[in-house]
Amino acid sequence: MVSDPPESWAESVRAMPGKDIWLVGGGEMVREFLQKRLVNEIGISIHPRLLGDGIALFAQPYPETELELVRSKQYPSGLLQVFYRVK
Repeated sequence: MVSDPPESWAESVRAMPGKDIWLVGGGEMVREFLQKRLVNEIGISIHPRLLGDGIALFAQPYPETELELVRSKQYPSGLLQVFYRVK
């Protein structure tokens, strides 16, 4: 759980030794980090199921963000994971 502002939290974590930072959260969290330009890469899992209703992937309003495909992986179950670099 993170209660600090996104900028100060990211700065403190980036100062620690290690590799990538992996955040898992909902659309509101993603929006906060996108608005502050704190996201380098986004991974999206696409499940082979169409829903008639549900929660939006990203909470609105979120900033229009240009992405570049980095890699993708398909699984036998039909799950597809795609990873995009934030331009």
